[in-house]
Amino acid sequence: MNTQPQCSILIIDDHPLFRKGVGQLLEIEPGLEMVSEAQSGEEGIRLAHSLKPRLILLDLNMRHGLSGLQVLKELKQAGSEAAIVVLTMSDLEEDLIAALRLGADGYLLKDMEPEVLLEKIRLALEGEMVLDATLTTMLTAALRRDPERGASNTLTNEKSLTNRERQILGLIAKGLSNKRIAELLDISDGTVKVHVKNLLRKLGLRSRLEAAVWALNRSFTYYPPTSNKQH
Repeated sequence: MNTQPQCSILIIDDHPLFRKGVGQLLEIEPGLEMVSEAQSGEEGIRLAHSLKPRLILLDLNMRHGLSGLQVLKELKQAGSEAAIVVLTMSDLEEDLIAALRLGADGYLLKDMEPEVLLEKIRLALEGEMVLDATLTTMLTAALRRDPERGASNTLTNEKSLTNRERQILGLIAKGLSNKRIAELLDISDGTVKVHVKNLLRKLGLRSRLEAAVWALNRSFTYYPPTSNKQH
């Protein structure tokens, strides 16, 4: 008998066959449970609020009602604690950037292999940001081209980061969520959010994933955590 705790997952997608396929995939995977499915953004928002799933898999382009980006924005503004991972067919740069700037915890493409999808789902449930490997180069190039990022002042602004902000930036670059960073550093989620907001402002960046890409593409000095907590 399987006694492993179930991680609840909600799927918001307007394609019934895709919902069924992902549901069947989760059904046979120990520890994962699809608690419900929604065929529209409006229904998905209602279910997210009532069921409070650990993870939401969100389609980006739905034919009727709210788009995936609108759903993402509303759930994030409402303070949803679920990890929200976009699962879509769109590999358009503008969709990727828009989703990440609205706070998506990941961006995956529907054509990935089932075992890779399960791996990404588990990583997202562990508090890591997940990105389809084929999109990393696109994201990096887009951020470098963006004239609004304040890149000309980035090196100067980096010097204004506090040790704690540098520490948190290093953990963001490792793909950790605010919750995981808080656990690792033995501080509150709220404190982490304040530090992230400050470091993004100082670097002229607009999302955690932009910060991660920025750190990974520069010779950034990573300050390891001083907490003795083990994970």
